[in-house]
Amino acid sequence: MSTLGKSLEEVVTNNIILDSDISEYEIESYPEEEDDISCSYKDSDCCFDISKDVEFGKCEDNEEVTVGPVTLSCQARLLKVNVFLKNVCRGRKVALGVLVCEKNSTIGFKGTEVIIPGKPGSGCTNIKITNFCFVIPERNICDKRKVEVKVIAHYTDLNPLFNCSC
Repeated sequence: MSTLGKSLEEVVTNNIILDSDISEYEIESYPEEEDDISCSYKDSDCCFDISKDVEFGKCEDNEEVTVGPVTLSCQARLLKVNVFLKNVCRGRKVALGVLVCEKNSTIGFKGTEVIIPGKPGSGCTNIKITNFCFVIPERNICDKRKVEVKVIAHYTDLNPLFNCSC
């Protein structure tokens, strides 16, 4: 039997207090289906998980509607990578690439070129380059997933005036 067909006696209501300054909220949960207890992925329209028409009558200024149950589709994880470069020459250009790999495949790549702050030839510094963001599509966000982040960095200017000893 689907969760829509469950009787009201089978609906479990949990009262949750999110914060002492926030009022109490009710969340209704339905018993899991015995034959379908895992999260699932379905190739579907990612714009809407569910929709329901609501019609207001003449002079009617409010309406209450319950929509659901909603099965989450088009799930993903967001990976934000920050890279710390140590002992890089000030004033030099550095090409930087970040790869996200899983098993023997590359599932994401981003790159940029940065100019290390400071006067060329004035020594080395450490710098943090932030916000390499990757979206990792998921079939089932309920499962664990392991990825490897790899960084490639090198100077792109070979001008002999940028002699640097760190």
